[in-house]
Amino acid sequence: MPTLEEVLPSGTAGDLIRRCVSALKRAYALNIERYNEQVGDDRLTFGVAVWRNSWFLLQEALVDLAGAETARPDGSLVIRVGDVLLHTYKVGETETKDINAVRIEGTATKDRIVRGNTEQLRLFELTKLGGPSNLVLAHLGNPFDGLCAAYVGAPTNAMDGPAWEWVERIYLIPPEEVRRGAEPLPEGPIIPYSDMPLSDFNLSLTSESKIEPKPDES
Repeated sequence: MPTLEEVLPSGTAGDLIRRCVSALKRAYALNIERYNEQVGDDRLTFGVAVWRNSWFLLQEALVDLAGAETARPDGSLVIRVGDVLLHTYKVGETETKDINAVRIEGTATKDRIVRGNTEQLRLFELTKLGGPSNLVLAHLGNPFDGLCAAYVGAPTNAMDGPAWEWVERIYLIPPEEVRRGAEPLPEGPIIPYSDMPLSDFNLSLTSESKIEPKPDES
């Protein structure tokens, strides 16, 4: 099984990972500071804010990294380092989530990533032959602890096999920094607003409905 040092261009792995982890930690920290349930903030608003801020901060952090470039094709962030394309997604709330149970699927961009990795040669063979490969920077966190864990790996879409061709953890929150308390946060995907079920209600006017005019106070 390959390591990040083998997959990425020589000498780039350490600096790339340090910059990515730093940018993700900053994105979570910024949104912890402004998180306020009293004005309606919840997992959805926090996740969306981290998503948008992390893209900006990742691009900012990598702008002067030799051999790296970023772009936003088809509404997604792509980091290119040599022949490796690195995509980033928030995949959970806490470090206790089993990354091997996480499948990167559900949108056109995600499906292209896993389909490409599954249909091409295995990642280790791609590395030896110098072919392009799609990797995912997967991060997990919440509005109490910030960034809890981060991984880099090559997802597949093999439904009866492993979710990842290969995955490596690049960050884990120290136990003394966990603030969420004894009760674990509920895990589960954040449902986009467009995918939420419609409320089941009917609104109609009847013949008895009428608006009474206000008395003339003049």
